[in-house]
Amino acid sequence: MELSPRTLPLRLPSTAREGAQLRVRQARTQADLRAALRLRGRMFRNAAPGRPGSGGDDRDSFDSRSLHLLVEETVSGRLLGCCRLLLHSCGREILGGYAARHYGLARLARHPGPMAELGRLCIDPAGPGPEVARLIVGAVAGIVLRHHIGWLFGCSSLPGVEPGRWHDTLALLASRHGPPARWRPEPVAAQALPLPPPEGADLRAGLRAMPAPLRSYLALGAWVSDHAVVDRDLGTLHLFTALEISAVAPRRAAFLSRSPEAPPA
Repeated sequence: MELSPRTLPLRLPSTAREGAQLRVRQARTQADLRAALRLRGRMFRNAAPGRPGSGGDDRDSFDSRSLHLLVEETVSGRLLGCCRLLLHSCGREILGGYAARHYGLARLARHPGPMAELGRLCIDPAGPGPEVARLIVGAVAGIVLRHHIGWLFGCSSLPGVEPGRWHDTLALLASRHGPPARWRPEPVAAQALPLPPPEGADLRAGLRAMPAPLRSYLALGAWVSDHAVVDRDLGTLHLFTALEISAVAPRRAAFLSRSPEAPPA
């Protein structure tokens, strides 16, 4: 069964690591979606047993409207990572997306062209995380470039709801990757926290602790909101993260569109 009439014909990369072949592909059946939901449930809903709202089911109303990407071992079919991509035909549509529930996006909604919202990116910690992240980033980049999407954005999660655990990472983000004033998201969530200043923070430690998908995103030129949101439903802190595709260096864009490797530094 096809998941959506908006399914796109995709040409996605594969890679090998220590003899274990990995591939990234689009979910096309309900069984594929159920596998992604099981991984998402493990990562987002069962990380803190007893947390209100945790029950292993991470399905929401955006799943039926999204493209879902899966990274799996080619031989065994074991799922190692997944994400979803919600396509918006113009900026006004993002106000009905997931991120707009947590961030004021009126400025970004002025963009007239197509945009893509990346969400629920999760990676099995028992797998080769950096390579899974590179495959996802490469696949998403290919979709964005081939379909002339102007912006890629979403909520980047940091596990846990205690900001102190991520102080150095948040300070690094504030000092080097803050939002342009023209597009800056407004704080609207009940638990929106301003990012800490870099003074006294160990920025090197913050970089080392940063999740691989966010590092890959920033390497392309992405920026983050000037505040984080405590999401107790998912048990995470998250930040609005956006990448204007026209701002990506042509060498990096061309590299990503044909290769699953990490973008050049």
